[in-house]
Amino acid sequence: MRLPNILQSRLENAGRPGSESTRPARPARADAHVARTPQRAARVVRPGPRGWAGAGGGADGWVEAPLEWRGTTRQVCGLWPHAAGSGVPNIGTVLGQHYFTATTVAADPINFLLHKVISNPGSFTLANAGVGKSFLTARLVVGAVFQGHVPFVMGDLKPDYVDLVARLGGQVATIGRGLGGLNVLNPGGLWEALHTAEHHLGDAEWTAAVADFLGWQQNGVAALLELSRGERLREHEETALAALLTVLRDRSDTVPVLPELLAALSERPELVRTVLGTRDDAEYDRLTAGLVMSLRSITTGAFGDTFAHNRQDAIDLEAPAVCLDISRINRMDRRMEGAALLNAWYAGSAAIFGAHLLADAGLAPHRTYYAVMDELWRSLRAGVGMARRIDEVTRLGRTDGQAFAMVTHSPNDLELSDPEDRKIARGFLSRADMKLLGALQDEEIDAMAGLVTLSRAERDLLTSWSSPEDWGGDGTEQPGLGKFLLKVGSRPGVPFRVRRTATEATWRDTSHRWNAATRAPHPGPDRP
Repeated sequence: MRLPNILQSRLENAGRPGSESTRPARPARADAHVARTPQRAARVVRPGPRGWAGAGGGADGWVEAPLEWRGTTRQVCGLWPHAAGSGVPNIGTVLGQHYFTATTVAADPINFLLHKVISNPGSFTLANAGVGKSFLTARLVVGAVFQGHVPFVMGDLKPDYVDLVARLGGQVATIGRGLGGLNVLNPGGLWEALHTAEHHLGDAEWTAAVADFLGWQQNGVAALLELSRGERLREHEETALAALLTVLRDRSDTVPVLPELLAALSERPELVRTVLGTRDDAEYDRLTAGLVMSLRSITTGAFGDTFAHNRQDAIDLEAPAVCLDISRINRMDRRMEGAALLNAWYAGSAAIFGAHLLADAGLAPHRTYYAVMDELWRSLRAGVGMARRIDEVTRLGRTDGQAFAMVTHSPNDLELSDPEDRKIARGFLSRADMKLLGALQDEEIDAMAGLVTLSRAERDLLTSWSSPEDWGGDGTEQPGLGKFLLKVGSRPGVPFRVRRTATEATWRDTSHRWNAATRAPHPGPDRP
C-alpha cells in the first residue's frame, strides 16, 4: 500500500547522515495508519437528505415542504417539541384557509381593534367583479352577529343581504316609491329616542342632544337638496335652513316632515329673516327662492314623497341585524338611488346615535355595531358631494362604537371628477386599517400607489388571480374566486381562500340568474 508522502519521506531519510534525526524509523505510525484503513472502509455509508448523490444516484433536486396545520395545545400536545407558533392571524371571524399552508385565517375589524392590532375599526374590500366580495362580507356579518355585535346594512342594492338578515332573525325594511320611505327630518327614529331620554338627562346633556338632533336634520336635508340640484347649497341657504329647523322644532312636539318645513319657509319667520338680514319681503323672497324650489323638488318632484312623510318602519335596534333594502329602485335612476343610499346611511348612523343616547341614559344596553356599505362605487357616482357626506357618517366610528365595511370593485372607483370628492374618496381606502384585496389588474394596483404597500410577490399574486390558468377551463369556478389578501399597514399580507360551506351555499348568489339559466334545459327548435 502506498504511504502518504510525508511518511514516505521520513522513512527514506531516517538514519541518513545529515538528516535532521538519526533515530530509527517509526513504522508503528505507518502500521497504525494502515490498520485504521479497514475500519474506515467498514463504516456504513448512508445517502444524504436528498438521496444518493452522483451519477445514477437519484438525488432529488427539490424537497417539497410539508403542509402546516394549526391546532390547540390540547390537540398538538403530543407532537411537542415539533409544533411551532404561527404568524397567521387567528382573531375574530374565520375567513378561510391560508392560500399556501391551509392554516385557518381569522380576522375582522372589531376584534382587531379590541386586540389593538389596528386603531381604526374599518375594512375596505377591493376586487374585480364575481370573485366573492359580497360573500366574504356576508361571512363577516354572520361572525359579528354571533359575537354579539349588530350588523347594519345601510342600503342593500342587489340585494345581497336581505335573505341572510332575515335568516338571522333580523329586520329588513324596504325603501322605494310606493313601498316604504325614510323621513329625512327624523333619521333613524332619532326624534323618539330623544324624547324618551328627555327626563333622564341633565340640562347640559339635553341641550347637547337637541343640538345634535338639529345637526342630523340639517345635514340630511342639505345632502338631499344638493343631490337634487347637482350642486352645493350656498352659504345663506345653509344658514336659512338651520334657522328654519329651529323654528320648526319650537313650534311643535310632533315628528316633523318636509311639507311642514316648506310651509314654514313660505311664512317668512322672524328668526330666518334675522339670520338672512333681510329688510323686506321682496329681499327675503329673492334670497330663499332657490331653497323653496329645491324643497319642492325633494317633496313632490323627482323623489316623490319617499323622504317627505312618516311612512317608514321604525328601525329595531334590538334586532340581531338590520338591513335597509333599496334594491327595488330602478338602477338607471341614479339620483333616486343615490338619495335612498344617502338617507339609509343617515338613518342608520342616527339610529346608532339614538341607541347610544338611550344607553347613556340607562334606558337600554350598550351595543356595538357593524355598518356595511357594499357597492360603494354606485354611491360615489350618484352626485357631487356624496363622498363628503359618506365621510361625515364614517369618520368617527371608533368614538361612536361602530365598525365599517366598505366594498367596491376597483381603486379607479375612487377617482371622481370633483377634486375635493376624489381626495376624500381616496382617503376611505387609506384610512381603513384592514384591507381585503382580491383579483386586480396591474393598472389598478398602480392606482393604489401611496395608499396600499405591496411587495413584488404580493402584487404578482393579485394579478395572477385575475387571469384564467388556461383557455379551456373546467367549468368549476372562475379565476380568483374566493382568493383574497389580508393587508394591515405595511405588514406582509396573508393570502387566504374562502370556500362555501353547505349552509353558506344556500345564501343568495350574486350570479344566480346566470347559474339558473345554465342549469335550466335550453329550449330546442321544437320546444317553445
